[in-house]
Amino acid sequence: MIGIDSYDQWPPVTSAGGWQKQLNGEQGLDYWLAFAKTHGKQLSVPEWGNLRSGTHAGGDDPQYVRDMRAFFAANAPSIAFESIFQGTVGTYDAGQTRPNAAQAYQAGF
Repeated sequence: MIGIDSYDQWPPVTSAGGWQKQLNGEQGLDYWLAFAKTHGKQLSVPEWGNLRSGTHAGGDDPQYVRDMRAFFAANAPSIAFESIFQGTVGTYDAGQTRPNAAQAYQAGF
């Protein structure tokens, strides 16, 4: 199994271009999916989520959640598992909320 983390940053997925870079850019999700397949492995995403703060964070972005859901659904036979992990840059404090992202997650998952 190949495992990667993916967060709404570098670039944030606040535009279609940001998502395309995360998906198809250098070492994007599709890169690691192809790498796993080439080596006869499944891909796991043990950490993914919306980052609320920081210069490169996407914040409470429901589109990122929908984009990740679409990626998982389109590649389900090759995905071992995924686990959402909502945190903030540098800390993972209890009580940090992302209501729009949470609503998108509840609707799609």
